[in-house]
Amino acid sequence: MATISGVGCNPQLVGGFKSSADYSSAATNLFMYVTDDMILTTAGAGAKAIGIRMNKPNTGEAVEFAIGGTALLKIGSGGCTQNDYLKSDASGQGVVAGTTKDIFCAIALQDGAEGDEVMVLVCIGVLNI
Repeated sequence: MATISGVGCNPQLVGGFKSSADYSSAATNLFMYVTDDMILTTAGAGAKAIGIRMNKPNTGEAVEFAIGGTALLKIGSGGCTQNDYLKSDASGQGVVAGTTKDIFCAIALQDGAEGDEVMVLVCIGVLNI
């Protein structure tokens, strides 16, 4: 179990969705979104991600993903600062949401550089700045 300041990673996991691709050797902890027929794929830039993938399924296998609670998320270009709102980049990594109407999918609970996995609060909203 990953921890930050004594707080454990405690994601709210859901199942029943299948993988669109072979993620058995891919990084976990990327944003995911639904295509059709309960199929999940890695979210693209600014996509309406619904959670963070927590396992490494093969094509067609069950995907476990976090839709709430705390989880680890791989950070993309530019890094993040604690309390930043995060959205998906083109490869499903978390990048800072900074434009009005950006759809964010998590809030950073710690600072992180590109490539780091940081603890986030999984939540979905629309930035209004």
